[in-house]
Amino acid sequence: MEFDLEPGERLIYEQLRQSSNMYYLVLDRELKVKDVSPGLVAALGRTLFDLYQVHIADLPLIPLTTDYDELDWSDHPLLTEFLSANQSGQTSLLIKTLAGTLLNLNVDVTCADDQFVLLFSHQKDIAPLQDRLQLFDELFASCSNAIVITNDKNEILQVNPAFHKITGYSEREVIGKTPSVLTSGAHGGEFYQDMWQSLKKKDFWQGVMINRRKSGELCSDHLKIRAVRGVDKNIIYYLGVYSEVVLSEQVEADKQLLTELDVLTALPKRTLLIDRLEQALAYAKRHDYGVAVLYMDLDHFSNVNDQFGKNFGDSVIKKIAERLHDVIRQGDTLSRTGGDEFVLVLRDLAMDFDLEKFVERVINTIEMPISIDQQDVVVTTSIGISRFPEDDASAEKLIRHANHSMGVAKSYGRASFVLHSGQLEEERSKNLVARQQALDALEQGHYELYVQPQFDLENRAIYGAEFLLRWNSPDFGLVTPDKFLPNLKDKNLLLKIDEWVVGQAMDIIEDHFSDDLFEKVSFGINLTPVSLQSERFHKWLEAKLLTVSPRVTRRLEFEILETDALQNLDSVRSLIFRLDKFNVRFSLDDFGTGYSSLSIFNQLPVHSVKIDRTFVNQMVDDYRNLSLIKAICEMSKIFNRNIIAEGVENKEQAHLLLNIGCSIVQGFGLHRPGPAEKVANNLKVMDIPSDWTLNKQGQ
Repeated sequence: MEFDLEPGERLIYEQLRQSSNMYYLVLDRELKVKDVSPGLVAALGRTLFDLYQVHIADLPLIPLTTDYDELDWSDHPLLTEFLSANQSGQTSLLIKTLAGTLLNLNVDVTCADDQFVLLFSHQKDIAPLQDRLQLFDELFASCSNAIVITNDKNEILQVNPAFHKITGYSEREVIGKTPSVLTSGAHGGEFYQDMWQSLKKKDFWQGVMINRRKSGELCSDHLKIRAVRGVDKNIIYYLGVYSEVVLSEQVEADKQLLTELDVLTALPKRTLLIDRLEQALAYAKRHDYGVAVLYMDLDHFSNVNDQFGKNFGDSVIKKIAERLHDVIRQGDTLSRTGGDEFVLVLRDLAMDFDLEKFVERVINTIEMPISIDQQDVVVTTSIGISRFPEDDASAEKLIRHANHSMGVAKSYGRASFVLHSGQLEEERSKNLVARQQALDALEQGHYELYVQPQFDLENRAIYGAEFLLRWNSPDFGLVTPDKFLPNLKDKNLLLKIDEWVVGQAMDIIEDHFSDDLFEKVSFGINLTPVSLQSERFHKWLEAKLLTVSPRVTRRLEFEILETDALQNLDSVRSLIFRLDKFNVRFSLDDFGTGYSSLSIFNQLPVHSVKIDRTFVNQMVDDYRNLSLIKAICEMSKIFNRNIIAEGVENKEQAHLLLNIGCSIVQGFGLHRPGPAEKVANNLKVMDIPSDWTLNKQGQ
């Protein structure tokens, strides 16, 4: 069969084909076989598996003397003068195979660091072989088209000078890699399937391909690929020839395709991405394959642009796109869907494909330091994954599901990945509902702050109060925050709610608790973890306090959950010192639930510690809880911290607390939370029941 190869290209192909009949042998330092040429394997009548790690003396080769007498390998010059002495050089070898074939060979021995390479050639063929090698080198170097030679695994072995001139890639940059370094993303999986099918059946393929130069420029190439088979009929090389000359109608088609590619990275945009994904899904359904969609967002990438400039950021994006190309297969689709967002479609996946291992490889690849203009940066990524057939959805929905899972990965702390599931979809639905409800509540005034007082039982006086958020839902009535805040994941919205709570609390203090009775009463305001981490909120709070009377600010006490304080220790410490000039206080809420060391007393200069209600509820029946509360009280006294017990429901609990040194209580037993005005009026006339305190006999 004739193939469309130029005369020079045909000579190169013939040289590759004939070289498959050359014999070579690679031995390790113990003279055991590491590699054998296909021609020698065929001559020996064995398989490579049979010969691997076999000592040269045990090969099915019998050395002969010049008189054709059999010779022991230990007496042959090849061993005595070269291999045993670790020397390179030339010798002759007369051998007989087990099949009786005589081979009169010249042997070139090359001694490397950890191996010997033996190149065999028939003595009568030495001169013609040298001539062919010289002709091959001249043709290879002088050909004006780009030439690539790969092994049977499609790993590049050699490229000619024209390859560097046309593509921009040097030989050093591509040796050992696959020709996918040139992939533009313009061709889908079926394109490559057709190409490999043709090579498998016909040993030849040619067609027009849009490739990406090292500069990022997209060009149309006419590519011819020829498979080279050895004597055993297995493919040992591929010869690829690239030409920039294409038909005009193909150029017009390519121009249309180029409009669907991202200008910066030459990756497909969303329209082409969806088309590729739909093709992959259709093929997967016909052939029982899997498909995975990876939605990747670079973490905090705006910081890179802000610090180094947009041009630098663009260079980082291009570098990441190139890296991702190196880890995916031909036929997979990598798309850039936004400034710092990529979507990867993995097609034709076997059902046992280790997707988690692949994703970890992607994350590690992106996280490798990137050096641009002698400046190193490290970028991490959050990845959301959807997978067909587990998620039997349309192309659009698979992308949307992966996008949502990516958002969940970011909420988990970034530099991680999350696989979409039915549970995630249910959570997403809940989050969307919670977000809309929160927006409506803020805009329509459905949020309200309730107040619950705290009492000093020892002095029978009001000690303080805590502001508690409530949602007056038109559908559900009065709702406590534990029912609606956990499903709210929108950080900006949580910040707005915290800002509303702080502002509303300050107004309530001014409007309802300005009497002398409340002059020394502190008012607790809960802060969410989002606010603790947000520099924006810290600046807003500082500016807000500047507009408020000191008579209000000195009575504020911001409450932070112990678990949140432990996770955001530096931010909490910074906020405490930042607001010290306003004389505001801080307290640790739900203390004892975070399993923290009591050294947190030293690390955070808080004014009060609030014992979690679960310990108070169980201390009457569980001596261990009572002992824990006692230990917290004793430690608080050492560090001069006030102790407040939450969830106090009855006199028995109150008496136990007083006996171990905790006199400040909060709970339904003395006063339930209520609207600010109602609570303020109640406190003006309220007396603490005498039976809640300890008389002298009880003490």
